[in-house]
Amino acid sequence: MQQFHAMAYAATVLAGSFGLQQSVATTWDFDLASTGDDIFWTSDTSIPANSSSYDYEYHITTVEVKVEYLGIELGPFDVTGQIDPTTLNVVGSEEGPLPIVIRDGFIDGDPDGDGVPDIYVDLYVALDSNGYGKADFTNLLLDSFDYDLGWPLGVQTVDLTYVRLIGSMTARPIGGPICAADVNDDGEVGVDDLLQVISEWGDTGDVPGDIDGNGEVGVNDLLELLAAWGPC
Repeated sequence: MQQFHAMAYAATVLAGSFGLQQSVATTWDFDLASTGDDIFWTSDTSIPANSSSYDYEYHITTVEVKVEYLGIELGPFDVTGQIDPTTLNVVGSEEGPLPIVIRDGFIDGDPDGDGVPDIYVDLYVALDSNGYGKADFTNLLLDSFDYDLGWPLGVQTVDLTYVRLIGSMTARPIGGPICAADVNDDGEVGVDDLLQVISEWGDTGDVPGDIDGNGEVGVNDLLELLAAWGPC
């Protein structure tokens, strides 16, 4: 019991000295290209998946295409300005925990302005249940269209052969975890959870007492438990 009181006291002092940790935004850049195949992108790092809410945004800043005319590949050409910007940019907030679907729609473009899309791709953007950013570009259509190749060729029918998408995705967890400190899952953070954290002190791996998910039960887990004390 002396160890129990010593740890609780130390955690309280540390919490009062340092306060709650501020949330930090994470940005992932992507640069994806395809000649017609589906593209599945996943970020190389993750964010906490159990925060109370999230700010997020994604931006596709550049869409480039290549075309083929008489067997000769030409380009790349920047067609970003010919695509509806509302399909390329999303900013929003949503309550946690993850997963959160940021966009489930499509992107299309009509380079020759005839009212029929010549570029089309289904787009699914999300933060998955493990905190990773995901973007799926599927059912890609690269069609033929009339394009002004300049003097002396003028307007000719060309075939789209390649598309490149450059952009970024940003996510920021807001607030603390949603009852991650309720390690025994009884609906509240209390003495039983504290005792379990202390009993697992120093343990590594996937254990309930590792509240902050850093792979080891320690001071930070104790601080998070005390900050979340009470009903979930």
